[in-house]
Amino acid sequence: MRALLTPLLAGWALLLSGCAQPAANDNTSFEWVTDEAEILSDSAEARIAGNLITLEDQTSDQVLVWTTPSLGSRPIEDVSLERARSIGAGTAELDNGVLITVAPNDRKVRIEVGTGLEDLLTDVRAKRIIDEHMSPKFARGDFDAGVEAGVEAVSELLLSDRERPKYRDVRVERMAS
Repeated sequence: MRALLTPLLAGWALLLSGCAQPAANDNTSFEWVTDEAEILSDSAEARIAGNLITLEDQTSDQVLVWTTPSLGSRPIEDVSLERARSIGAGTAELDNGVLITVAPNDRKVRIEVGTGLEDLLTDVRAKRIIDEHMSPKFARGDFDAGVEAGVEAVSELLLSDRERPKYRDVRVERMAS
């Protein structure tokens, strides 16, 4: 019996080891929207994810949304940058990832931008998107609308840059942390 089980278990182990790590460029290896704070409805998450996938198809820019209940005692800048690096949004060649972080219990929002997009999505523009599009909706308790408005404003900005080539054929590779 043991002689029969050993090759069978070895075969399963080999099969599972091949499935355990997603291939590079496998967009299912991360979530477009990670709602750890549980502030978004399922329908909003689906709409946001669909819009972000479409944006990536058009530009190769990868925008992700992450909500966390609280930052603890850490500054949002540190937590957001750490999360952006661990997720690895954008292409390694272009560093064109964006992470929108929302921490509702701390009343903090940040748009973390990869260096490849900093000339277009500047700190001033990111702050304006937060202040004008997201925060007013959050103040009313409408997190779905606030996050969707932020994603829409970021997407419009990324799509509006006619000078920057649209890297549709660039293979999305996860940035090393």
